[in-house]
Amino acid sequence: MYKVTLSMPIYNVAPYVERALLSALNQTFESIEFLLVDDRGTDNSMDIVRRIIKDHPRGKDVRIIEHPHNIGLGATRNTAIDNAQGEYLFFMDSHDETTPDSIQVLYDKMMEEKVDFVVGSIIEVSVSGEQIRRIFNDITSVGRMCLAEYVYMEKHTFPVMTWNKLYDLSFIKNNDIYCYPKHLNEDMIFNLKVVHCANSFSIVSI
Repeated sequence: MYKVTLSMPIYNVAPYVERALLSALNQTFESIEFLLVDDRGTDNSMDIVRRIIKDHPRGKDVRIIEHPHNIGLGATRNTAIDNAQGEYLFFMDSHDETTPDSIQVLYDKMMEEKVDFVVGSIIEVSVSGEQIRRIFNDITSVGRMCLAEYVYMEKHTFPVMTWNKLYDLSFIKNNDIYCYPKHLNEDMIFNLKVVHCANSFSIVSI
């Protein structure tokens, strides 16, 4: 069994998908299943994907799931949850890039703390190329509604996006945490469920 499933939706991302996929495949962490969900776009994104995995040393660790037709980003995340074979799940969007050691850093913290999920810091890049670093403070919190208290009572900033976190897959499945299909703000709805159900979490500043 893989330790981590890294999931990536593929839908009309031809200008970005090569950089995104290579940053995933070139992770330093070894035990990763790369789960690509083809959401039936109209460009040549999947041709690019198949060319990359054909020649990449980790191509054997890539699994492609094809939707019968386009059903949206939230549904692709749900497909990943239902089909992931790793113990832990990392969502990555196909227009983003991740650092080579990101999975290793998140996994190491997960092994250290054994929490429901681990959050990593991010760098946002504007259309003009300006970089905005969002570095979050190191913390581990344990207890019923600990994340809700952290966000709503202590008024800490907490990133709602799904893609900078390593989740314990059993936490997601046992609490029936899924995205709402065909909704533009799938991250917000998913995150509300996580806030309600989490009994532990860690944030790493690197």
